[in-house]
Amino acid sequence: MAVIDNKNTILYLAHERLAEWGDIVVESSVRKSRVYQNKAEKLRYFLKAMEHEFYLEDDDITSLLQCINNLAELTDWPTAPVLAEKQAPVAITGVPGPIGPAGVDGVDGSDADINVVSGDSVISIVETAPGGVKTFTVSYAPYTAPTISLAITTSGFPNPSSLIQELGTTLTTVPFSITLNKGKDTVDSSTLTSPADQDGDYQAALDLVALNAGTEQIISLDDTNVTATQIYSAEIDDLTNQPSSSKTITFVIPFLYGSSGTALVQSTYISNLTKLIQTQGNKAILFNDTDAFFYFVYDANYPDLDSILDGNGFEAIGAFTKTTETVDMVSGPESMKVYKTIITDIPSQTYTFKF
Repeated sequence: MAVIDNKNTILYLAHERLAEWGDIVVESSVRKSRVYQNKAEKLRYFLKAMEHEFYLEDDDITSLLQCINNLAELTDWPTAPVLAEKQAPVAITGVPGPIGPAGVDGVDGSDADINVVSGDSVISIVETAPGGVKTFTVSYAPYTAPTISLAITTSGFPNPSSLIQELGTTLTTVPFSITLNKGKDTVDSSTLTSPADQDGDYQAALDLVALNAGTEQIISLDDTNVTATQIYSAEIDDLTNQPSSSKTITFVIPFLYGSSGTALVQSTYISNLTKLIQTQGNKAILFNDTDAFFYFVYDANYPDLDSILDGNGFEAIGAFTKTTETVDMVSGPESMKVYKTIITDIPSQTYTFKF
């Protein structure tokens, strides 16, 4: 492993070992052999540099390691230290429990994983002379992105508690709110990207100072007279990430379903059948009537049905006819596909209409 890749290990060895017996090494080496005099003087320089916390260049670190290795060859010291490469001890406070480097449930002596630890990491370096024990405390907080959440209050809509509304209706008021929280880094900006014409009101309510001080911010706005599909979206930016949140109100021509003892005409579909205000997709419909025609009607822009399964899972599409008719809907005359049973004596059960 490259010397420069082990700066921390080398500096730790110097602090832990050389501070303990450095003066003895210097005096002994000078006394015993002139060969080691230059090495000893370098050692003294490094000890003083570390004592005063001078910055050591890469070449200095390499020279320090060579100095340690050369001096370690002496065999007549009062105490001959054994130099072994090892990592500086890291004590990380877990929550809960004793010091455990691996995290909250860490085992002493295992590798540290700072990202799963709540608290500070503490590096303790021991010097017996001079200065006693030095403790360096490094506070670490893993990066967390800011958060943003947009919500729409739908309780007052014609189709309550739903973001899907019937085409032809008007949402007089659409209350929506954006909740923001700061992550680790300072929030630089937040924008209401849609509807963009309300971003001015959003910026007027946005308080970045309070947000960056750690206060959750909730901004409430109203949109008015919404009659077509509308996207609501906002984003937050800390110059590292740009989380966003969005909701969409969708207007659709509803499905119609139900039964009638006599064949219906287009003008009576909407008054005799039940509305299902949903987007395109498979629908499970309970038909519960006797001696009646069953109807399933939907927007002609959707494709034909692939299958109609009865309550036992058997194919029943052959029991229906399909026509395309103009039906008076809330949005006006609309082209609709109409599936109607051929006869009136099919069993009452749940039918699944599949696209």
